[in-house]
Parts: sequence; structure tokens; C-alpha cells
Amino acid sequence: MRIDRTASHHVFVAGGIGVTAILGLLEGLPPGASSEIRYCVRHREHAAYLDVLQASGAEVILHESAAGGRLDVPALTAGLADDATVYCCGPEALMAEMAEAASRLHPDRVRCESFTGRVSAPGDRLGDSFEARLMLSEQVIHVAEDESLLQAMLRENVPVDYSCEGGACGSCVLEVVDGEIEHRDLCLSDEERGQSMAACVSRGKGAISVQA
Repeated sequence: MRIDRTASHHVFVAGGIGVTAILGLLEGLPPGASSEIRYCVRHREHAAYLDVLQASGAEVILHESAAGGRLDVPALTAGLADDATVYCCGPEALMAEMAEAASRLHPDRVRCESFTGRVSAPGDRLGDSFEARLMLSEQVIHVAEDESLLQAMLRENVPVDYSCEGGACGSCVLEVVDGEIEHRDLCLSDEERGQSMAACVSRGKGAISVQA
């Protein structure tokens, strides 16, 4: 997920551990942006990072399902302005409810991310090997069948941001200069996939060039 800088208002919906993705998004908000956080937990004591959220400057509304305060997702989306954007990360049930309730909104105004990711076990065959030309560092590296582009870059001491390593957070997204990509991420839109890739899970179909 990425911040929509055209939005008049930002609504963040976090379910359980999905709050970790929301924390990262808050750091990318433009100064003074209008925003609110809907934090869904079973009990208040399960609300990790609540103090951090409250210090972010956004309005924080805690929804405790055990206390009868479950978030009314249809009501929330029905009240959104056409130029507001909602971001959601949480369990599959919450995201499915959000997807259904937000169907009236423009697709660009609804941004959801799974926190489960797609982390593989060491030694797993991830796909065909390929070569990656790194335009900024002027290197060509070989990505083996059992490693990701991210792992290959780290092996070669190429600096790259990363976090979840499962294609969910978007931290390791790179601009693709040329080549065909097999996309396996959970964070990019179809439009973004035309020019970007998640280095931790997606692979080149043959040689590729990226801005790294």
C-alpha cells in the first residue's frame, strides 16, 4: 500500500496485527493531512502500538468487539467523501467485508493489504533463475532458483529497503526499466505492476533491468 496524495481525507482501518502496516503508512502522510484510524481489536489490552497511533496526530477510534464496539464497515464506507481514501490491513474476514462494503468507491480509493505475506522456506525452488541489471550500482547479478532478487541483492551488498519479505508491505518495491516480470506481490495495483516489482517475491522472466 502507498499513500494517496490526492485524497482529501485518509481513513486507516487496522485489524489486530495489521496495525503494523498502518504504522508505516502514517509516516508517509503529507504534513497536516486529514486522517483517522479505526483500530479493531477484541480487547483494549490487545491494542498494540495504541500509544504510537495516538501520538501520530490522526484521530484514533478503538473498536473493541468484546465490548460490543465492533466496527460497522458498511456505515464507515457509506459516509466517506468521494475524494477520501481508505486503507485496510487485517484478517481476511475484515478485508473481505471492506472489499464488499467499499464496492461503490473508485478502486483507487480502496487500498488493502494482507499481513500474512508469502514467505517461503529456505531451499525452496522459487522459480527459474534470471539475471538482473542494477542500473544505479552498475552491477549485473545472478538470481538463483532458490533465492529472491532481494536475497541476491543483499548477498552482493547492494543497499535495498525491505521489511516483511512476503510481498505485502511494499518496502522493497523497485522501478523496472525493462524486462518481463512474474508478479507475486500483494501490495501493487495492476497499474503499478506495469513499471514496478516487489524484489522479495516477484521474479524476472528472463533478464531484467531495475533501478537499484
